[in-house]
Amino acid sequence: MPSLLSSNKIRLHARPANRDAAISAVGQLLVDTGHVAPEYVRAMLAREALATTYLGNGVAVPHGTRESLAYVHAPGVSILHVPAGVDFGGGNTVRLVIGLAARGGEHIDILSALAEICSDESRLAQLLAVSSPEEMIAILQVGMPA
Repeated sequence: MPSLLSSNKIRLHARPANRDAAISAVGQLLVDTGHVAPEYVRAMLAREALATTYLGNGVAVPHGTRESLAYVHAPGVSILHVPAGVDFGGGNTVRLVIGLAARGGEHIDILSALAEICSDESRLAQLLAVSSPEEMIAILQVGMPA
């Protein structure tokens, strides 16, 4: 089973054209690493059309709908680091787009850990200033479930 978070699921200094391009990019990282089927990316976009996944502090956590759970092969997290920001609508600029794939209740623990990490402004500043995927993983692993 692929690990929850690994360097091949992190893209630094991305410049997506818009919100949907950002969501597609984090979704594709999950597809490329075996966590989800391609249909899950379409479900992530559909979920965002229903309600924003913007958490606050420049962080969004796009994920699929309940109906898309069949497309999840293994839980995973992917990250698009967007220092210049991408407009997520409603006046919200996102600098960290964190794609989430999970089945059952596992996503609750992951979302909870991400919300805690991203509400810590100093830790968030560290995440935005990273120069390598490994550095981002080291910062995130402090609060993430195994």
